[in-house]
Amino acid sequence: MIKIGVIAVNVCDTETVACLIQKVLRNVVVIKMPTRGKSVVSNINHRVAQAYSNHPDLSIIIIVEDLESADCRQKVDQIQRSLQQVSAGKVMIQIAIKMIEAWYLALPEAIEIAFPNLRPFPLPKTLTDTIRNPKSELNKLFYNKLKLKYSEPLHGPQIASRFIYNPQKQYMNQSLMRFFAKITALQNQTPAI
Repeated sequence: MIKIGVIAVNVCDTETVACLIQKVLRNVVVIKMPTRGKSVVSNINHRVAQAYSNHPDLSIIIIVEDLESADCRQKVDQIQRSLQQVSAGKVMIQIAIKMIEAWYLALPEAIEIAFPNLRPFPLPKTLTDTIRNPKSELNKLFYNKLKLKYSEPLHGPQIASRFIYNPQKQYMNQSLMRFFAKITALQNQTPAI
């Protein structure tokens, strides 16, 4: 059985990523380690070292960070520099392009299952990585149909929990597809990190 640690910027992102991992991999234990700040970088050395100390059987720790308006290569380099002192185990960095809400917009079936009154939820016409503000887009769709404001901590994990993974499907988000490829590779113990 694979045991994976997840570090993300907040509880809802950690919950979402853990849920998606469990949808892709059947025999997996996920240890959730949310941070309480604007970035996963703060105190990351300590958090990773502590995770491997508390769970020496972790196969890998996945660090998930929203890109927002940053440069992807710079964001990855920043996280890697912050991890230089950590030698406890393997670490995978996953950037959600723009933000994790762009992943949700690429999962319209999961949104419809979680929120039937949003049916029919619009299918993405382009890659959801390219949406300038996916959180605002979700909020607009929620408000127009439900007269309800999209709540990241409440609605995000609900969407992820209703997701049904189809390995043959091309989801309309490149960073989500990269994430699925990395997770699938873990199952074969040849991580595409």
